[in-house]
Amino acid sequence: MQIVDYISNIKTEKRMIRKGYIRYFLPTMGGLIFTQIAPIVDSLCISRALGDVAVSAMSPVYPIIAIYDMFAAMIGIGGGICMSKAGGAGNRERAGRAFTLSVISLAIVSAVLTVLFYIFMDPVLRLLSATPDNIAYAKEYLTVFLSGSFALVFQLAFTYILTNDNNPNLSMAGGIVSAIVNIVIDYVGLFVLHKGIGAAAFGTVFGMFVGCMVFLLHLRKKDRMCHFVWHSNKESTIHFTEIVKPGLPQALSYILVIIQSSQANYILESSLGVSGLGNVAIIYNVQIIAATIILSVTGAAFPMFASYYGEGNKDGIRIIKRISLRFGILIFLPVMGILLVCPKLVTLLFSTKDPVMLATLPSAIRITAVAKSIMLINMVFCAHLQSVDKEETALIANVLQGIMQIVAAFFLTMVIPDNAAWYGMLLSYVITYLYLVVFCGELKGIMSDEPESICFIRGGKVDEGAIGKWYEEARAFLSDGEADRVHEKMLVPFCGHLSRDAGIDGTFFILEKENGDRSVILRYDKNKDKMVEELEGLATGEEDNMYNECICSRLNAVNRMMINFKAKE
Repeated sequence: MQIVDYISNIKTEKRMIRKGYIRYFLPTMGGLIFTQIAPIVDSLCISRALGDVAVSAMSPVYPIIAIYDMFAAMIGIGGGICMSKAGGAGNRERAGRAFTLSVISLAIVSAVLTVLFYIFMDPVLRLLSATPDNIAYAKEYLTVFLSGSFALVFQLAFTYILTNDNNPNLSMAGGIVSAIVNIVIDYVGLFVLHKGIGAAAFGTVFGMFVGCMVFLLHLRKKDRMCHFVWHSNKESTIHFTEIVKPGLPQALSYILVIIQSSQANYILESSLGVSGLGNVAIIYNVQIIAATIILSVTGAAFPMFASYYGEGNKDGIRIIKRISLRFGILIFLPVMGILLVCPKLVTLLFSTKDPVMLATLPSAIRITAVAKSIMLINMVFCAHLQSVDKEETALIANVLQGIMQIVAAFFLTMVIPDNAAWYGMLLSYVITYLYLVVFCGELKGIMSDEPESICFIRGGKVDEGAIGKWYEEARAFLSDGEADRVHEKMLVPFCGHLSRDAGIDGTFFILEKENGDRSVILRYDKNKDKMVEELEGLATGEEDNMYNECICSRLNAVNRMMINFKAKE
């Protein structure tokens, strides 16, 4: 497809996508830094207050917490992606239905898991390599954690859901408040009141509960997609499987964390005893640091991938993938460099005194740093696949990574038992990367500037003169009736508000979709816009409103006006 001046006009769209990505990325990372800091603070406080044996008790506990994380991420990401797709297509009722099913699912999952772990606590901990020396610590921590585990599930899930609902700043605020409460309770409970390891668990769950209370402020937003829809019409009907499928690859990644932790516990406990379990606990915290960056990169990409997919905009999806990879690599390189050059900083941070741990941890930290850099790239690819209805491909990538990790670690144990788990992880990420690039083509065309779904685009500074010129040029791609509709429903209201401000960036383009439908879109960058507030939600999800009406919304941190035209018979 050849478009006159495509490259020069797409620059404004790229700039708005980049600004939107940053507006998601920064609060997402800020929130996750504080959210992910909770287990690190727990480990630090436990290590300094109670010693190495107590911190080793966290090794069998972490896989259990990861199971809660798994379901929360699966439902939160899946529900959020469904909401963004619906928002991209202009169907807010369907978005509300996705939110409703997500909340119901989270409540059921948290209740079922808590009952099961209360009943089978002892055998599960022993299965996860708890020892006679540390099982009492593990049981004390887990008992307190289970009492408030529902808060963890809702807090993590809503971190994704609020980001997809154009409120990443509140998502960040909830994470920050949660972490501060956790840190204060950990310090007071362990160092002032000397209440033991249970105080650290209480700090974690109570902090998550306070974070959930902060998230309730989102209900004040009039334009939110997070609203309950108990009954749905034909166009907004959504099934539970549609909520679960997009989040399945992410859920599987948590299963892999559980498998990796359990296998590492077994291998290193057999090789190094309690010192090996201490290694696993500290490497788990190193992985949390890496996960904070990775989840920030993918967390910012998910709502943008999904909404542009719902919009039918392949050009935008390609730009988002490129930006996500660049940001991720740029942010992760300094962290990887520090871990490669100065791994002993981690042992100093955790006040490690065990001579076996001091001798074996540096190499484990270095291997983990390289492995996680490759994982970052893989996760961006999987985030793209999950958001564009290719969940099965992302799922295969995760399954491949898990199988290779288990097999590689098993065989490497015979040669290098002290680092077998970490080299197995590195090898599995490399093989998964090759699968995604060679067989799935995730790098194909990523640097291209050839149009895919856009058949007409103009961009730059917006004023009435520019709008008039763009409209006249666009008429060649529209029927007379479509052109009149665009003028009446989109451009006249827009120009009526335009006089209040000058110098805003905007793009005006036409998308041709695979099913023959077309969309005329006017996207402009303006933080507060009364027109959007007045006209937002004009399309309610009814079939006759999905076409020929102007849908106004704030999406991906910019404003959008869109009219869909049905394919001609």
